[in-house]
Amino acid sequence: MVRPGRAGAVCVVVVAIVTVVSHAFLGAAGAQSATVTLPPDVTLDPPAADVPESISRFAGAWAHGAWDGVLPHVLVVERVDGTGRAQVVYALGEAAEANVTRAYRRLTGRIVADLLMLELREGVSVVYRWGGDSLRGTYSSSRRFYSVTMTRATLAAATAVPATVPGAVTGTTVRIPMTEPGPAGQRLTLEATLYRPAGDGPHAVVLFNHGSTGGTVPTSTTLRPSRQARFFVERGFAVQAPMRRGRGASEGEPAEAEGTCDPEVLGAGVARAIEDVDAAMAYLRTQPWADGERVLVAGQSRGGLLSVAYAAERPGTVRGVINWAGGWTTDRCDEGGRGFNPATFASAGGRIRAPSLWLYAEGDRLYAAPWIRRYHEAFAQAGGVATFHLFPAFDGDGHRLVDRVETWTPAVDEFLRRLNLPSR
Repeated sequence: MVRPGRAGAVCVVVVAIVTVVSHAFLGAAGAQSATVTLPPDVTLDPPAADVPESISRFAGAWAHGAWDGVLPHVLVVERVDGTGRAQVVYALGEAAEANVTRAYRRLTGRIVADLLMLELREGVSVVYRWGGDSLRGTYSSSRRFYSVTMTRATLAAATAVPATVPGAVTGTTVRIPMTEPGPAGQRLTLEATLYRPAGDGPHAVVLFNHGSTGGTVPTSTTLRPSRQARFFVERGFAVQAPMRRGRGASEGEPAEAEGTCDPEVLGAGVARAIEDVDAAMAYLRTQPWADGERVLVAGQSRGGLLSVAYAAERPGTVRGVINWAGGWTTDRCDEGGRGFNPATFASAGGRIRAPSLWLYAEGDRLYAAPWIRRYHEAFAQAGGVATFHLFPAFDGDGHRLVDRVETWTPAVDEFLRRLNLPSR
């Protein structure tokens, strides 16, 4: 679900960034360290008097930020010269779910105008834009795009940055049994990440559906909604996040078409994804920690549309739906009257009985605001009941609203209250 020519990783948790970068790092932290690790000889050399201010302002330590809000990052610009050459320490925290430890690397970058540019390896770059009291970083490769905002810090503060985002929750991997429909009836398993609150339960459950993979995000990537899981676990929910067939470590063949607007092909992909959700739902209903009568289905991007479609296709199975930036294709496929997204939402609106919460933001790389409104209108006019929020644009891709927990917390808390679901 990627618009050609638009840079960006769709629906991927940023811990994948370390998989690309950390193998090239010169230093790595021990597993017991609680902070992002910097080299023992890290220094801050004051810029010479003849270095232009446009260059010298980048010098120093920058911290208090995390890539896409989930991977802590520290940048130390140790020294700069009048040509714009910069020696930096690029350090990352850790991502337990991706089996990645903390690491750092010394690099030489260059400063041009408002930009500090680093090349991590061929085809992988990081650019920081000067913002007065902050640096806005973007990580980009042919397959991924992440962002971070950092503020100036003392060197002492930079060395004390926690290696993980405070309060992060770590999931465990489970295998979900599934028998594929049809005469062959192949048996396979789906990979899922499970997050649970304290206690034996049974807990209310959020079944979280991931977005697209196979375009800018490799099908082998396991997507884990760690930030969103923390929100729900703190409120007494368990969160189960399955990977659909052929994605992550799930068995089977991937069959969700990319790069087509053919409604029959797209519709077959949605129907097949519903089968995967059926397997995940059947699994959680057998688990003693899960309350099968208190289930929310939720998701981001393709997972958002899938959640709405699932609740319509399987009435009575869920208490409610949360849709973050939902859609199956880009709005390019909605132009010229083809309209797969609005047609799918309209079909669901005519059958769904569970209430839903729709959360979108302006500045979405895949869906322009007028199309987002049309999706909701199609759903509502067909009879669907949805509380709709179109948040203002923020500094980043609106399609990644799901990572802006602080933005949508009030709306989700109110939705949970109305459904009389746990919120401790």
